[in-house]
Amino acid sequence: MAGLALAAMIVLAAGCKRETRTQIGFYMAPGGIPAEITRVAFVPMTNLSEFPTATDGMGAALAQAVQATKLFHFEVASPADSLCTCLPRDPKGQFSLKQLSELRRSLACDAILVGAVTQFEPYPHMQGGLYLRLVDVRTGRLIWSVDHVWDTADEKVRKRIQAFFEHELGKTDDPLKWRLATVSTQAFDRYVAFEVAETLPKLTADRTSALYQKQAGRQKL
Repeated sequence: MAGLALAAMIVLAAGCKRETRTQIGFYMAPGGIPAEITRVAFVPMTNLSEFPTATDGMGAALAQAVQATKLFHFEVASPADSLCTCLPRDPKGQFSLKQLSELRRSLACDAILVGAVTQFEPYPHMQGGLYLRLVDVRTGRLIWSVDHVWDTADEKVRKRIQAFFEHELGKTDDPLKWRLATVSTQAFDRYVAFEVAETLPKLTADRTSALYQKQAGRQKL
């Protein structure tokens, strides 16, 4: 009986963990991220909101969160890159084969991460929308995408914010410190970036080995 109870607890715990990783709308291609995708360039995000600085903190927070997954070698492309300035303003727009080829050569990458802040409202409560997609520049294939709106007026979102900050900061003298994300853009961006990164697969030993071998091969060239 004790063994069955322990097994049930493990299943429930696994289920709860999985639930926290699928709270936002995202897509992952069948088979996940191809082993050949080892270098990703993050193209400067488009700002579709009415706030001119909405992408500044969000872009930095996303770059840090995605890079921390260590799923691939990740670099942020310069906003001054002429190729980046010529890309479609619509983050869902299609790339031409010529654009993909030039991006691959210019940014030395296997895939690009593009996206936009689709909306942002700091008052009367923090609210933000985000669209991201990871595109294989070799084939134009969509690998992964996120399309979601976070609204701190939603009780479920507030509970997830609380859980995130309690885990990140630990128990503090101020039990309401997590509420900072409902009024602070910087804290809100960190929380959103965390949830986005959580939709990516976990790093495996096989993928770590593949990244190391490919990097070693590049250094020999």
